[in-house]
Amino acid sequence: MGNLIMMMGCPGVGKSTFVKDHCPEHIDTYVSRDDIRFSIVREDEEYFSHETEVWNIFVATIARGLKFGGTVWADATHLNMKSRLKLLNALPQKPDNIEIIFLDAPLETALEQNELRKGTRAYVPPEQVKRMWFQVEEPEFHEGKYTYNKIYIVRPGEPIIIKEEQ
Repeated sequence: MGNLIMMMGCPGVGKSTFVKDHCPEHIDTYVSRDDIRFSIVREDEEYFSHETEVWNIFVATIARGLKFGGTVWADATHLNMKSRLKLLNALPQKPDNIEIIFLDAPLETALEQNELRKGTRAYVPPEQVKRMWFQVEEPEFHEGKYTYNKIYIVRPGEPIIIKEEQ
């Protein structure tokens, strides 16, 4: 089984940009829930109109990448323990290692960066960004039956904090 790196943070904090800017060129598998969504949902359809299909493809792609022993980057919000466990429990096998990269930005930063996406499919209504920002729960090393090997906390203008399970 492979290694899973879960991106975490509300819309607009820069999860996808972080992956593109900081990840090694040899990423085995990068799975973006938004990329999947935008490949399925037409311009004239509601954002969540194919959510079950998007979810199923997201999980299947992650599971396939893990099966072959690589490192899989799962790019989605994973805002709270419930959403993180939903993904982990949906996988047919537990990854060898699980790490979280939590982009912890102020609400104002998320809203400002989201506004830069206005007019694109990636734009999220500000009320929804606010609602999601208030749902964020910093990950703990032990959530449900899972233990994370490392938790990275990334805050704008600060050094990355790396927490490791002792």
